[in-house]
Amino acid sequence: MASVLITGSNKGIGLATALLLGRKGYTVHATMRDPRRSGELAESAERDRLPIRIFSMDVDSDASVRDSIASIQNLHGPIDILINNAGIARRGSIEELPISDF
Repeated sequence: MASVLITGSNKGIGLATALLLGRKGYTVHATMRDPRRSGELAESAERDRLPIRIFSMDVDSDASVRDSIASIQNLHGPIDILINNAGIARRGSIEELPISDF
C-alpha cells in the first residue's frame, strides 16, 4: 500500500484523514508541530494497530520540513502521497499582507 505524509494531523481534518487512511491500510506518516499533542491519534493507532507513525514537523520552518521528510524517508522509504493539511491563519486583505506571510 502507498506511503502517505499528512501535515497537521493532530486534530480536525488531518486527524480524520490519518485514521481513515490508516484503516484502509495505507502507511501513514502523521506530522504535527508537537507530537505530545497527538493523544487521540496515537491512542487510536495503538488500540486498532494501525500503520500510523507520528513525527514532528513545523511547516513554517524549511529546516523542520527538510529534516522531517529526510527522517521519514530514511526510516520508511519513499513517500508516495502528500496531504498538506497544516496551515496558519493570517488576518487582513490578501493585497495588504506582506509576501513573507505566505
